Amino acid sequence: MHLLHFVIILASVFGFLLTNLLGYYIIFQGLILCSWIGYGFYDKRWGRCIITEIQWNIKDYHGERPETESYIQYWLKYKLGVNANEKTVDKYITLIFAVTFIAGIVRFIGLVP
Repeated sequence: MHLLHFVIILASVFGFLLTNLLGYYIIFQGLILCSWIGYGFYDKRWGRCIITEIQWNIKDYHGERPETESYIQYWLKYKLGVNANEKTVDKYITLIFAVTFIAGIVRFIGLVP
């Protein structure tokens, strides 16, 4: 599951740089947005990632569920030892997502090469 998360995060952050795959990148980012909004609507916890929820359920089954709801926050706190404010981390995640998504759209429609 960690590998899947890393692939998703890397593709989301750097995918707008791959000119040949911009159409797929826009669809991919749209699916991430649908996960955050759609699953959040269903679960009443906005910004929830379906992949994170699956991974947390697996960890829950093994008695290892982290206190945080965010995968990035999980890595910061439990793996890197950085104790950052979760709301601040969520804001930066949203900002990075928005900037890269907009950059991908701008490149896709041809405003910037």
